[in-house]
Order: sequence, then structure tokens, then C-alpha cells
Amino acid sequence: MPVDSTRVFLRPIANPFALGFVGLAGSSVTVAGLEVGWVGASQQHQVGLIVLVFGAGLQAIGCVFGFLARDAVAATGLGLLAGTWASIGLVLLTTPPGSTSGALGTLLLFAATACLIAVSLAAQRMLVPALVLLATAARYLITGIYELGGGSGWTSAAGYAGLVLGFLALYGAASLELEDERHRPVLPTLRHGRGRDALDPSLPKQVQEVAAEAGVRQQL
Repeated sequence: MPVDSTRVFLRPIANPFALGFVGLAGSSVTVAGLEVGWVGASQQHQVGLIVLVFGAGLQAIGCVFGFLARDAVAATGLGLLAGTWASIGLVLLTTPPGSTSGALGTLLLFAATACLIAVSLAAQRMLVPALVLLATAARYLITGIYELGGGSGWTSAAGYAGLVLGFLALYGAASLELEDERHRPVLPTLRHGRGRDALDPSLPKQVQEVAAEAGVRQQL
């Protein structure tokens, strides 16, 4: 007698955080160059274009693959970064060099708060992405204060915070890329709990909860 069955097809993909963090590093360092004076104010529109295409573009790709990997933290976190950096890029493209934007400042304060939600979730399994997102929140906060009229000292602080964020994001990308390539940690990613269990090669253990995940269960 035939037995009804359901098949769920799983597709191996690379860790989307790595690509997203490369975009984050590039965006943050490029804007930091403008903020600390390494890049002339006359090149503001070029900086905006780079942030929009390189930064937001890579983060958006990472967001899509975060959803495909059924990783809500990666998907939502990288989606938040993509939307925020796309907004920064568009404002830089459409405003006079050296001007500030209260609208952008308000968005950055909101994005900083939203990043903290992703930080609290990421910290439950892997500390390196959590630290990168925490540094992103700090960078957004400082830049937001400047955009809301905080004074020239805040733009320099935002620039140096952006350089620190660029280094952390690049380290995060490298550590996760090497982990994917070697199937084991090479540079510390500080996995713990469920994050450490994710490297367990036992297939039944990895898929035992898949029936309860969005896209498999009947309703979201």
C-alpha cells in the first residue's frame, strides 16, 4: 500500500555573511575616507555611487542567500545593512558636498537601534558577526548624531569608527570564508551553542528541525 511522503530539497551554499561583510567593509572605509579628509569633498558623489553599487549591492545579494539558507539573522541583518547603505549612497549622490541631512540622521539612529536586535540574536551562537553588527550600530549612531547637527567633531569620530568597522568586517569576512573553505574554524569566529553545533557533519542532526521552518511549515 503506498505511503504518502514529503521531500524537502536542501541546497548547500556559501555563508552569506562573508559577502555581506565585504560590502560593509568597503562602504564603511570609503565613507570614512570622506569623513576624515582622505577623500576630497568634491568626490562626495563618487563615494555615494561606490556605496550604492558595491556596498549595498553585495549586502543585498547576501541578504537573498541568507533567506535561502533559512538564516533569519543573516537575512534580516544584511537586508538592514543593504537598505541603510543604499540610503546613505543616494543621499551622498543627491546632496551638495559637505551638507548634512536630518532625514538621513533619523534613519541612522533607527538603523542603529535595529542593529542591536540582530546583535542580541547573533550573539547567541557566534560572536564575530555580533561584534561586527555592534560596531555597525555604533558607527550609525555617531554618524546619525553628526547628520542631526552634532558638529564637525562628530564627523571625524564617525570616520574613525568607520575605519574600525571596516577592519572588523574584513576580519569577519575572512574568518567565515576560511571556515567555509576548510569546513572548520581557521581564524576564530567564536562559535558557541547552536553556532558550534552548525559545524557538526551529522546530517540528521542538522535537518531534524527543518519541518518547523518557514517555507516548509504550512504558514509563516
